[in-house]
Amino acid sequence: MKTVYLLRHAKSDWNNPNITDFDRSLNQRGLEDAERLSAYLAVEGYYFDKIYCSAAVRTTQTHDLVLDEAGEYVDAEFLDDLYHCNCDYILDLLKVQAKSTNSVLIINHMPTIQIVYEFLSGESIGNYPTCTLSALEFEGDWSDITKIRCQKKLFLSPKRLKQSSMHD
Repeated sequence: MKTVYLLRHAKSDWNNPNITDFDRSLNQRGLEDAERLSAYLAVEGYYFDKIYCSAAVRTTQTHDLVLDEAGEYVDAEFLDDLYHCNCDYILDLLKVQAKSTNSVLIINHMPTIQIVYEFLSGESIGNYPTCTLSALEFEGDWSDITKIRCQKKLFLSPKRLKQSSMHD
């Protein structure tokens, strides 16, 4: 079973009009959401064989915070090309994964992250909130990912994560 994880960056700070979109960092809510997700991943024992992260500041910050408690991941690539890429770019990244790779995490932006999710799952969603992590599973090879309908395993928004942690 192969798993694609899709993570939209956490909430970014819009308070500085003099900063470029690429250089925008996370705001306080974004920092808190990312840390909450990190704790969840650590407790649940999530592991990713490969990580591709947009090189924008808010996505790299999200990566660093979310993966903080879950452990060190050496196989992470921070790619300028993921910033403002289209769905096909991400699908092409997935198609060339080694057969031994079982899980890939993509940390990216709207609208691409939602378009990739909807394409792979066949499910139309109204919104893909900031710091939402989804997981889609499929059987087969990475090279076949565009021909196979993936099954939704997880769609975890910060709001749902906060609600579930309040009930524990």
